[in-house]
Amino acid sequence: MSDQYKYILDESKLPKAWYNINADLPVPPQPVLHPGTMEPVTPDFL
Repeated sequence: MSDQYKYILDESKLPKAWYNINADLPVPPQPVLHPGTMEPVTPDFL
């Protein structure tokens, strides 16, 4: 597995707005797959 990094930001540097790229995609993203069964996950799994 790759290294993990943690960035500590002052409150003044935290993002004030977010952008949801899914709304602008031409097609919906593929469903999240369970790593063991490779089937779409259910909300209970998440």
